[in-house]
Amino acid sequence: MILFEDLPYASERMGILWTLGTIRGACVLEFGPEGSTHYAAAQHGTYNAPMRADLYTTGLTENEVVFGDPGRLETAVRELIDNRHPSHLFIIPSAVSEITGMDMDGICLALSRETPTRVIPFSGISLSSEHTQGVRRALSMVAKTVVRQAPSVEMTTYNIIGPGMDCCNYLADIREIERLMAGAFGYTAAAIFTADTSMEELSIAGKAAFNIVLRNEGIPCAKILKNRFGQPYYYKAPYGIAGTLSWIESVAEITGRSPSAVFLEKEAKTISEFRQRLDYQKRIAGHRTLSFVICGPYDLLKGLAPFIRDELGFHVSALVLTHPIPEYMPSAFNFFKNDSLKYEFIANAAPDYLLADAVTLRHFKGQIPGLQVSNPNLGMVKRFAWTPFMGFRGVQVLAQDFANLILP
Repeated sequence: MILFEDLPYASERMGILWTLGTIRGACVLEFGPEGSTHYAAAQHGTYNAPMRADLYTTGLTENEVVFGDPGRLETAVRELIDNRHPSHLFIIPSAVSEITGMDMDGICLALSRETPTRVIPFSGISLSSEHTQGVRRALSMVAKTVVRQAPSVEMTTYNIIGPGMDCCNYLADIREIERLMAGAFGYTAAAIFTADTSMEELSIAGKAAFNIVLRNEGIPCAKILKNRFGQPYYYKAPYGIAGTLSWIESVAEITGRSPSAVFLEKEAKTISEFRQRLDYQKRIAGHRTLSFVICGPYDLLKGLAPFIRDELGFHVSALVLTHPIPEYMPSAFNFFKNDSLKYEFIANAAPDYLLADAVTLRHFKGQIPGLQVSNPNLGMVKRFAWTPFMGFRGVQVLAQDFANLILP
């Protein structure tokens, strides 16, 4: 069965638009029909991410779709450059324009030679690839084309690579990473690739001493920056107490600086109070080990599962990916080509609680209690920046949420 009961998986094009759309000052032109661009823009509000880029569309007539006429694209690019004067102009084809087989690379290269603006095409978007491929491409393109060589390296700065609007809790997780780095090492972030950042901040990302990668789609971007500027990188998302301590130790090896003992001691004291409350709620719930199924992106599952299982003492019945990544997929991760198969799998796992996206939670409403930890979203507002899933404060937030979840 290939039909979807609820939502199909997001496409590569959406991943590119989501990644570029959160950059202040970015200029993005979609070569396609107006409805396609309107849908992409509307997703930002649904996913708790403001549209910070300037997003435009060419619009297409039937004749232009049938005959592949590039005239409208060339006219739109020249108008944008003349009126907006962007340093970079990203061109994204819609599915409709991509089918025509137009030489968009050649058109953009010719326009770049005629103007001071760098015109950057995202051609060859596959109709069968999903959004993480788009995220990977967009992050890498920003590293190649936007970041400039800095006159010197600022040894107490770093970049964060990976947070995007497709990450359910991206803003709070960014703030927690920044808090950990400031408290443990006294370091500050230079740029975020690409949520909550600007073209100007990204342009000076070359000054950072190293990069912190929070998702596997950011690794190609980090490799490009390492080749261009010699920046080392560390890839891991810090979840749980043990995971965050290990993360801090690894960052300490990169920086050559020991973390603040005072900061770590203070964090440990605060966390213990939340753990005690959760342990109390577990005792009230009874002696049976409570089980969870977790649905979400790869790095969320990889980080949350050991925290929930090894540190909190719950049973993790199954891990369900919300996107296919076969090159990374361990045998413990499950992916289903449509949501009906996914729902059947979760129902058969019969967990006590479900951590998932809003669409999956809606399907099991009244059957399995749960919490939203991933996107797609269905109206939840998450703009408060101090309730992360990552880091020490993430431990507090999740311990509190789980305690409330298992209240009798």
